[in-house]
Amino acid sequence: MNGLIRFLSSSFYSSSKEGKTRIQRIIKISQLSTCISVIVMLLSVFIVKGFQNKIKEKVSLFDAHISVSEIQSSSFKSDAQPIYLDDKKVKSIEQIKEVKHVYPIIEKGGIIKTQNSVYGVLLKGITPKFSPSFFKENLIAGTVDSLTKSQVIISEEIAHKLQLKLGDKLRVYFIQDPIRVRVFKVSGIYKSALEELDSRIIFCAISPLQKLNAWGSQSASKYEVLLHSIEQLESASQKILSKTKYALNIEKVNDKYPEIFGWLALLDMNVYVILFFALLVALINIVTTLIILTIEKTGVISVLKVLGASNGLLTKVFSFSGIKIIFKGLFYGNIIAFILAFLQYKFCFVKLNPDTYYIDYVPIYFSFTWVIAVNILSICCSLLCILLPSLLIAKTSPSKAVRFS
Repeated sequence: MNGLIRFLSSSFYSSSKEGKTRIQRIIKISQLSTCISVIVMLLSVFIVKGFQNKIKEKVSLFDAHISVSEIQSSSFKSDAQPIYLDDKKVKSIEQIKEVKHVYPIIEKGGIIKTQNSVYGVLLKGITPKFSPSFFKENLIAGTVDSLTKSQVIISEEIAHKLQLKLGDKLRVYFIQDPIRVRVFKVSGIYKSALEELDSRIIFCAISPLQKLNAWGSQSASKYEVLLHSIEQLESASQKILSKTKYALNIEKVNDKYPEIFGWLALLDMNVYVILFFALLVALINIVTTLIILTIEKTGVISVLKVLGASNGLLTKVFSFSGIKIIFKGLFYGNIIAFILAFLQYKFCFVKLNPDTYYIDYVPIYFSFTWVIAVNILSICCSLLCILLPSLLIAKTSPSKAVRFS
């Protein structure tokens, strides 16, 4: 029976050369439409997921994925309660499989005063263990190899607003009792393209801030925990809470920056809209193609019915033709989408304006879960649509065989 279905499906093109060419052209257009729809769906998923992951990664490099601090502490007050984790506690957190690095930092508000302006900033005191990936990706001038107590790394935005350059000195006033002032030298300039953070964060060594707060050399505002993947955020935070016996404040990066992460979550809606319309176009083309084939072969259908062919057999024949269109379009669509995505992932030839999109190229993230979901959704919806032409087949009367003969 399967052999008969394949034979009838393959021979269901017109015997005349003109008719065969016309039908084949229609089928190729349908396959091309399916292929393009699959390419659009997969590339939209790769790009949006890549964009989400890249922005999340950028934010996480500023404040790590998880911050551990004393409950109700505040880095903006001179009397902020310091936290101290001994080596044993730090190692116990580092032993969590999701954790990559743990390091102390101090955050302290200050005011930069130049000859022409006054500007409020947040100084972030770091140690050599601070995320090396941040400066590797975002440092555009200077060096951080040996950040001394008198050096700072400022953002390009702050440098532009205050007209500072490498080697310049700046005065930072700390509002405490009594007011303190420190002179720093600009040793590096970074640009992350995240305006909310670039506009206020300055990096310096942790020791001068410890001294300003009259803290010991082991004290910090908080400890930052960098994970292997932001997808592990929930599980890692629960394990850290357990390790610290719920005595410390655990703050996740998505809770600290709800606006950014909320905006990124909204991008998923864009994916759903693109998937809907791309799939809709593909389905319309498949249904239209099969209806045209059914109409073109009305005479053949009628003859086969006269010879005893059932509606079920004829439906299977046309369904087999539809399945060939679907799987051929899916096959080439997946291949082309992966090739284009890989080339962009490797060479980043499609550029973006970082002032608008926070990054200077189109990022790619290969989410195989989404790839499987897109393909399964396409196949299921297409198979359901294939059944629509069967309504035409059921209504075709054998008496039409005489008319089309």
